[in-house]
Amino acid sequence: TTISIAPIPQNPQLPAFSTSPQTSVDADGNFTLPGIRPGRYILRASGPGTLKSAMWNGQDTLDVGLEVTADTDVSGVELTMTDRPSTLSGTITNADGKPAMDTTIVVAPTNSGLWRNGSRRIATTRPTTDGRYVIRGLPAGEYSLAAVTDIETGEQFDPEFLRALVGASVTVTITDGGTTTQGL
Repeated sequence: TTISIAPIPQNPQLPAFSTSPQTSVDADGNFTLPGIRPGRYILRASGPGTLKSAMWNGQDTLDVGLEVTADTDVSGVELTMTDRPSTLSGTITNADGKPAMDTTIVVAPTNSGLWRNGSRRIATTRPTTDGRYVIRGLPAGEYSLAAVTDIETGEQFDPEFLRALVGASVTVTITDGGTTTQGL
């Protein structure tokens, strides 16, 4: 498994990393990422499975970022991987009962406190020609699911856009490693 770290959002006063600093996990499951400057970061892992959580001081930093300061010891971050990511799927149809292929499915947590740019809890997808859609890897929780016909790149992270969707959304519950089916 390889662990990497990326700034969120990037401090424009500092030069950007040319690549995300990364390291391998040792045989005991430990890793070290030296030389990280102060800032807010997101940890990532690649390897067998999907990164489920990155706990530090009782908080999942995958949702809020890992705050690194010059005088903070951030040792003890615990990463949990899973080989059973959640799946949300369904079929979207129009008023005539035909596949609604000209839509974008938007899913976001019902907790607006988790509406952040780049959030792992916000996703979009387009249905296939038969109206089916699949979104994998959402963390467990309650979500709003909606279909839109016009969305700009990145707009799914805009709190005003998400607020406007609430009234036209269906609420779904995602469970750890579970499969949820919801038609629209």
